[in-house]
Amino acid sequence: MTRISKETLDPKVQKQLFSQFSGLLMAKNKKALGEILRSLFTDAEIVMLTKRLAVIYLLIEGYSSYAISKQLLVSDSTVRNLKRQLEVGRFDAMTASLRNKKFNKEEFWKTVDLLLRAGLPPRGKGRWKWLYEGQ
Repeated sequence: MTRISKETLDPKVQKQLFSQFSGLLMAKNKKALGEILRSLFTDAEIVMLTKRLAVIYLLIEGYSSYAISKQLLVSDSTVRNLKRQLEVGRFDAMTASLRNKKFNKEEFWKTVDLLLRAGLPPRGKGRWKWLYEGQ
């Protein structure tokens, strides 16, 4: 559960801070970005973020809510909630980035697999086979 202070920031100040931190996340390379994220988030938060990004990506690619929830081990309600947000345009910027021809799907899934395992042993060759068969 996320804990947020009851003391709120002025919306203008919050917007400025968010803008500045967004620039920080525009790291020059993947390693620097990874170090920044690891320093800001716990392992559990990184796994949660990774799963949500993967859910959104799979929804964009047209996979069913059932298949997504089973493969990524997330609740069906999480998938439905993200699907509703996707449908109303909340993730339009992300959708545009994912549709970019420079986006490396194979690299993305290797990274997702690594983060989801979070140090656990591999779950076998072909774990993402169902994903590539759907293309």
